[in-house]
Amino acid sequence: MPSYSPLFFKRFQLLLGLIALTAAMQHKMQAAPLAAGDDLQSENQRLMRRGYGDKLPDIPLVDQHGRHFRLFSDLIKDKAVIISFFYTNCEDACPVTNSKLAQMRKELKKSFGRSIQILSITVDSARDTPEKIARYARMQKVETSDPDMPDWKFLTGDAADILKVRETIGLVSNDITRKEDSKPSAHGTVLVVGNQSTGRWTLLSATGPMEQNMERLKRIAGWTQQVRYEEHRKSVLETRSAAAGQPQAEAAAAVIPAGTAATIPVLGKLTGDLTGVERAGRGVRLSELSGKVTVLSQLYTVCPHGSKAVIAAMRALNEEFGGRADFHQLSMSAASERETPEYFRSYAEGIGVGTAAPWWFVTVERPHLHAFAKDQLGLAPARLIPEEERLNTFDLYENDLRLVLLDRQGQVRGRYQVFHPDPDIGATAVEMLRRDVRHLLNEPAAAPLRNLDTASLRP
Repeated sequence: MPSYSPLFFKRFQLLLGLIALTAAMQHKMQAAPLAAGDDLQSENQRLMRRGYGDKLPDIPLVDQHGRHFRLFSDLIKDKAVIISFFYTNCEDACPVTNSKLAQMRKELKKSFGRSIQILSITVDSARDTPEKIARYARMQKVETSDPDMPDWKFLTGDAADILKVRETIGLVSNDITRKEDSKPSAHGTVLVVGNQSTGRWTLLSATGPMEQNMERLKRIAGWTQQVRYEEHRKSVLETRSAAAGQPQAEAAAAVIPAGTAATIPVLGKLTGDLTGVERAGRGVRLSELSGKVTVLSQLYTVCPHGSKAVIAAMRALNEEFGGRADFHQLSMSAASERETPEYFRSYAEGIGVGTAAPWWFVTVERPHLHAFAKDQLGLAPARLIPEEERLNTFDLYENDLRLVLLDRQGQVRGRYQVFHPDPDIGATAVEMLRRDVRHLLNEPAAAPLRNLDTASLRP
């Protein structure tokens, strides 16, 4: 048997101590549940994008009314959601989280209406039967007759399935920490916020500052910067009714009020010109369209859902008014390595807009476009998207995608939010724009569009 010196044994013991200390520290870092004050974005580190939502298991669930759903295909796909985890016997984190969600829900009513929903999933499904969560939901007073209040579902299902969901989200880590993280109370205040249609997801702490949480939630789950019910009513309905001397509507009008060119409000007047390069490669100026009724839009093909809504509305206008010499449309895009005149030449042909159509696709230097849209058209300033929220490398700015109507004198006569999560509201904006164009062109009234796919206006 070999002999070892006392110094060797001391060194060996020191080495074992260091190994044990390192393992303990790593275990503590991995196993510790996320505290309320932690920065969940920094903790998460991952970019939670469309691929993240696609990976969520499409497990079967049952809500407090006994209705059956699939998590992804029925409750998450094409929707904005807030997901929380609870169990009915929870006495610490869950009541706090539910209280915060109730406050958020009231605020979300103003901004999202029913275009967002809350999904609370039990982590103790062995005890939390549909009947038990029904009683629990009644205790939370989630039922309401308010048609604009976001839906709030309490859900139960197979325990192993729900654990898979938590694993996918990242609330249960590896096998070493599974025993710690699988406790029902772990991560009870973590909210998963996302919009699978736009591909943006993040984690929030329910116990974080309410104002900060709401701002973050709207940025992540919101469809666009300007997609808000109240803003829609102000920009599209309130101005019209005030100009006509009518009381303000309480909700989006299903019937568009009649009017004339004289009753369409003047919201501003152009004092500067816009210059750019048209898809044929020719330099153009907006002033060349003086004397024509003109519809303008910002077009960013890197935002396919918003672009789809804008293009659908403008194609409908082109089909109806494109034969007139006094009507024109202009789609503006910031010049980039992607969005070039050559690109838009192919893009326009791909959507069926020939070169003879009275519709320019113009690339403009970004600073000039941003200044023109804000100062001349009255659109909201472009917002630089934080890097962690970008959908791709070209997705740099969030832009106001309302269509702008100019009369023959270069006066702004309307801004129309055709891109909206509620298809009825988007369709109403399209019909108002058609009506106002018709009035400015002194054309008789026409039947509403029946074939416009307003559901496609959803992101």
